[in-house]
Amino acid sequence: MKIKNMILSIACILSLIPNGYSQKGSFEGTFNIGYGFMGSPQSVQSTTSTSTIDVPYSLGTGLNIDLAGNYILSDHMGLGLDLNDQIGTPAIQTNDNGVIQTHSEFTGNLFAITPMLTLSANSGKINPYGKFGFVIGIPSATLTTTESGPNTPTGKEIDKLTGNLAVGWYAAFGLQFPVTDHIAINAELFDRMMGWEPAQLTNAQAFDGQSTLATITYSKTADVANPHTSVAQYFPFSSAGIKVGITMKFGGK
Repeated sequence: MKIKNMILSIACILSLIPNGYSQKGSFEGTFNIGYGFMGSPQSVQSTTSTSTIDVPYSLGTGLNIDLAGNYILSDHMGLGLDLNDQIGTPAIQTNDNGVIQTHSEFTGNLFAITPMLTLSANSGKINPYGKFGFVIGIPSATLTTTESGPNTPTGKEIDKLTGNLAVGWYAAFGLQFPVTDHIAINAELFDRMMGWEPAQLTNAQAFDGQSTLATITYSKTADVANPHTSVAQYFPFSSAGIKVGITMKFGGK
């Protein structure tokens, strides 16, 4: 069973558990930090003069920092909004033909807004909870390339992918550990499923002594007579990981 389906099943079960105390009308503010590992990856190939290696990657891999708010509608259900910033971990590709070595690092970054439904066991002690919603993301990606070997250029070539929103799904299952009546420590497993089609590729920096190339615009149908257009590409931005943080609770009846 996929992680998301498992999380949603557990979250639905939580809504049937009898409540421990009334929290209707309260508000929760949460700060989380965590790491997202590769999810639903695509792959590239790293090569040498004697072998080829398949390298899976997802631009959704990296450090996650988020700020979330959740309004409690009933003892077991609330509506929340999550603001998440992802600082990507580079995916590395190398190619070595025995003479020239090319090293590439592909890094994704993401600012995401996630409206979500929250379900809570509403336990006065350790409190299980679940979240699920849809993600509206503003992604970007940077490809940095260096070369070494006879007559290769020095410096770095840097290409940036930007434009277009990405939309996906988010689910999480976590536990709250109360510290006081209004403060809790939380830990959760999350799964974000999302892909991205950028709008353009910009050559932000060329190798030393070379001129930057013109910006390429992506579209569903590219004009073969126009070298500044190209067929749209799809990049994975999914991740699954863990977050820990602190939750503050206000109000309630």
